[in-house]
Amino acid sequence: MMGCCNYHIHLLFPSSTEKWLVRIPRLGLESLQTEIDVEYSYASEFATLKFPEGTKVPAPKAFAFDVASNKSNEIGVTYMIMEFLEGRPFNPYNASEEEKKRVYDGVADILIELSKHPLLKACSLMPSSMSQGKDTPVAGKIAGLRSKLSPPFGSFDATRDYYAAVIDVHQKLVMERKLYASLAVEARLTYSILNQTISKPSVQIPDSKESLKFEGREVREEGGKTSGVEAFYLTHIDAKGDHLLLSSSAHVTGIIDWQGARFVPTTKPLDLPYLHLTYMLYTPEGLE
Repeated sequence: MMGCCNYHIHLLFPSSTEKWLVRIPRLGLESLQTEIDVEYSYASEFATLKFPEGTKVPAPKAFAFDVASNKSNEIGVTYMIMEFLEGRPFNPYNASEEEKKRVYDGVADILIELSKHPLLKACSLMPSSMSQGKDTPVAGKIAGLRSKLSPPFGSFDATRDYYAAVIDVHQKLVMERKLYASLAVEARLTYSILNQTISKPSVQIPDSKESLKFEGREVREEGGKTSGVEAFYLTHIDAKGDHLLLSSSAHVTGIIDWQGARFVPTTKPLDLPYLHLTYMLYTPEGLE
């Protein structure tokens, strides 16, 4: 099977009903989108899938990964092996109102579960080694933007720093005419206003929290302990459509494709007086 950015190969076992999935990046992906770091993306997704193990989040289990640059990689390409989840993809256009309610309730339950496991950094997760990662993930750089036009950046201890960096990245992309080429002036103006009106953090946790361990979930910070006092939460950047797998009764049985997932603040750098200025530009690629 071929997706937007990856090939998928089913692994079946004659002596078992268990199914696995091998994920491989599409050929030429880096040449098409020169800023994307495929190896970092795969490593980050592997570490991300390790994080919800033992929680109520119905994400697939990740078993192994390796990267093409690893000289001991006998496969020769970047890959990840993960659990194959059963279910039909969610199609909101064909679903009844009752089915939509079940799906949205299921997504809400997933978000509630993720809210129980915050970290002290805005970051993406990484394995402690870029090859054959261990179970305990590391707080690493944010795995680029959804548009895949930016390399990994960060991490951040404060909401303001996170959004300031996101805005700065987008301003550079606008200047390079990689985003909003036909609305460059409006885009620059919007991001400049947003940069001045970044909201104050609304979620605080005690200063005594010096580790990245919450509710039994543990993440090690690379390079020492964090000094942050804000909480950040794991988000799937595209939790809709065929990334949601459903049972025959339209209950969510799985959420797949965690590439680009990151821990982010709960606030948005947007004040109501400026909604009319940002309406045209407020897209998933615009504010992540």
